[in-house]
Amino acid sequence: MITNLEIALEEMQQQAEMRGLIKGRAEGEARGKVEAKQDAICKYLRRRFGDASAGLQQEVREMTSLEVLDGIMEELFAANTLEEAQADNHVDVVISNCVINLAADKSRVLREAFRVLKPGGRLAVSDMVWRREVPHGLRQDVELWAGCVAGAPTEEEYRRLLEAAGFTGVSIEVIRVFSPSDFPEGTLPEEMKQQLALYEGALVSAFIRAQKPLYSPPNV
Repeated sequence: MITNLEIALEEMQQQAEMRGLIKGRAEGEARGKVEAKQDAICKYLRRRFGDASAGLQQEVREMTSLEVLDGIMEELFAANTLEEAQADNHVDVVISNCVINLAADKSRVLREAFRVLKPGGRLAVSDMVWRREVPHGLRQDVELWAGCVAGAPTEEEYRRLLEAAGFTGVSIEVIRVFSPSDFPEGTLPEEMKQQLALYEGALVSAFIRAQKPLYSPPNV
């Protein structure tokens, strides 16, 4: 089964183009991008949890340092871990709790889920979903991405990606509808709140279900 660690590492690797930067001459640029990402996450933690987040902030910086990421990525690429984590047609069900929205390459995550499932196996995940598209600026906000908001796909995109991966019987059941008032006080800048207010009721948490067919064409 795909782990949260693998998805998180894939996300950071794709967004910052870490592998090329680390091995190239631009190590300083790579370090700057990592530290900027750390600063944004820690800022979000401070806003949401205050002084109680100090220990967690330190862990974030230690676990996502350039040296740690470099070593882990080398192991993943050398061992081809993402492809060999599970054999084809190996598991009965893939579950996930609000992490697929954090992946930059959601298509790859869903294709991998399809690959490891047995014929007839099921995908059952909860995730954040937009009911309509939002501006590009919101999609690029790091704090909103860390908060499972900016990276959330639309219902149409989620359905399309699942079907493109080979899944059938796709259903998206809305569990809760969110509004800007659901964010804790101080979590979002006022300007961001005003932008999100224009999309009142468009952000939801949903239960997504899909199934791998009992028979899949050889090229899927």
